[in-house]
Amino acid sequence: MKIIYILLFLLGLSAHSQSVKGIVYHEGKPLSEVNILIKKSQKGTHTNAKGEFELGVKKGDVLIFSHINMRSKKIKIKNFKTIEIELKAKTNTLDEVVVKTRRKADPKRKYVQTGFGRLDKRRSGSSMFALYAEDLKGLHGLGISRSLQGKVPGLTVNMETEDVYLRASISGFEAQPAIWEVDGVIFRQPPTFVDVSTVESIHIVKSGPLISLYGSEAAGGIIIITTKFGSGGSSAIKRSYPQLYSLRPNRVQLPETNDAISKMLQAHKSNPDSLPLQTLRLAAHVYNHKKQARTALRMRQWILSQDTTNILYYRDVAASLLKLGKKKAAWNIYRSLLSKPGFEQTDAASYRAIFHDIEYLYHAHGLKDFLQKEFKTQKHLNNRAYENKTRLVLEWTVADEALSIEIVNPNNQSIVHQLGSSITKSPKIQEIYLNETFKGAWVLNLSLLENITEEGYLKISVYRDWISPTSKAPKTKVYILSDLNQSKYKLMELSL
Repeated sequence: MKIIYILLFLLGLSAHSQSVKGIVYHEGKPLSEVNILIKKSQKGTHTNAKGEFELGVKKGDVLIFSHINMRSKKIKIKNFKTIEIELKAKTNTLDEVVVKTRRKADPKRKYVQTGFGRLDKRRSGSSMFALYAEDLKGLHGLGISRSLQGKVPGLTVNMETEDVYLRASISGFEAQPAIWEVDGVIFRQPPTFVDVSTVESIHIVKSGPLISLYGSEAAGGIIIITTKFGSGGSSAIKRSYPQLYSLRPNRVQLPETNDAISKMLQAHKSNPDSLPLQTLRLAAHVYNHKKQARTALRMRQWILSQDTTNILYYRDVAASLLKLGKKKAAWNIYRSLLSKPGFEQTDAASYRAIFHDIEYLYHAHGLKDFLQKEFKTQKHLNNRAYENKTRLVLEWTVADEALSIEIVNPNNQSIVHQLGSSITKSPKIQEIYLNETFKGAWVLNLSLLENITEEGYLKISVYRDWISPTSKAPKTKVYILSDLNQSKYKLMELSL
């Protein structure tokens, strides 16, 4: 991957508009009635009977092509040459899942084999419910989530998102949906690609020892599906992807004087599209790595003042304050976020991340006495998730473009997390807790679920011994995702 050199103070996009022509195809034939819209505008057009279109655009504009029967596609305008684009029929983005296989076994055996070990049904008691192929007859048209409705006590399904809930909300906290394991591969989102007619068995686990293996992601329970395809075979499939290298802060050139930095910030106010807040946020990250913590804090505070709706900006300011030793000021940033009107409507993943950030302040930074009247820690509870000492926080800056992160443990078992979505509301932040009983190399892989047209970046923070008083500052890597020519990459390897 090419090294990105950022000259923010010289950054500027041409404002000249010019007409661009093109034609849209499907399976080699011209496609009519395709809607073409310039992203972040109301300007657009549609193709004629010959699949042709013409539209006034600027360099840097992103065109969104959509059709009722086709998958949407985005392209970024780099020049004004004629565009030829192919749209494909709609399919589920999860229809190419690679599954792991295992030995053939009696579906009603005493043990359930999972991606993280063997579960003894006899020791799970009432926390486990089992369904088999005969229990699902006649439900093939409902989809995997809805086929469970009415089969398990207390189970509910969100008909809009297909999320399954095994527990009701408690004390005003939002209930967490169950995660899924399909033939050894774990998904946070409902696996809508699963055909109910291919299911051999489903085991629903509400609580018990297995949940501790999966970490806090499984607080809402686990649904383990074994299909007819996944119940035979042998060893797991290994993956090998090209390496995607993270940003090298020391190779990035940025303004150094206060006056030059002020001009850079003013450039955003004069033309937000030419120098967006996310680019300034990336600059603050670089300053932070160059040990210019006060400059990073200044920029992050300014960014937050421009947009107080983005949770990531609050986390950035708090992190800078912590680096400067201003622990109580960091807490005040979180307190201002918690008291912000509408925060209770925040998506569950972001809410949990903020809660665990405060746990990190409480325990790792010695603010127990200061916070105990305002914050009630959960660490003293019998919560096995806190025994997973390595915390990963993933942040993705482009909410409407989808990617997934695969975490592979030393036994080559994996869990997949999606960030961003052009279709549904998917969080921009995710947490993963690595189970340190699995010693060896853990691998993080990236999959692009759609072409990334708007330059964004993925930030990964690794907290070792995250709630220990001896915990050190997290190690952070940033990956710039733009003009990538592959769909899958290896990001990093962690040794536990």
